[in-house]
Amino acid sequence: MRMMNRRNEKGFTLIEVVVSLILLGIVAATAGMGLVTSIQGYMFCRQNGELIGKGETAITRIIKELADCTVTAGSATSISWTRSSANGGASYTFSWDGVSGHPLVLTDTNNNSDTLTDIVSSIAFAYYDNGGNAVAASVAKQVQVTLQLIGSGNFIQTINGSVYVKLQQ
Repeated sequence: MRMMNRRNEKGFTLIEVVVSLILLGIVAATAGMGLVTSIQGYMFCRQNGELIGKGETAITRIIKELADCTVTAGSATSISWTRSSANGGASYTFSWDGVSGHPLVLTDTNNNSDTLTDIVSSIAFAYYDNGGNAVAASVAKQVQVTLQLIGSGNFIQTINGSVYVKLQQ
């Protein structure tokens, strides 16, 4: 009888295959977790970038509207103004209801409303005279706006703006 020489056999044992598969699984799981973390980071940055864009657009709109208008009334969370007669003389209000996550709304004299931006954490309108003293909205020369929006992961983004307004009529 002829004896087989095991040293000349080619191939892998079952134990070698199982160990290789386990190691491959560990490497794949580690790489997968890294990929998931990278994608989550990308989504967080993208969503918060969009949030900053929304906030800057809202502040820019507020400043442009108030720069060419007459402020008629205001509080910490709302401001009303009248457009000049050259722009139709209509009255408008920016307002927020004070509930976190609710939108900042633009309302006209016919109670038609439009969302200026959503997911507002807070908004504060502050009214000042030329000397920097706090005054009532109806006599203010300067309006400062601080808008806070809620982003991804409850990230709060603060955007500020300031505008000198026309003299009240």
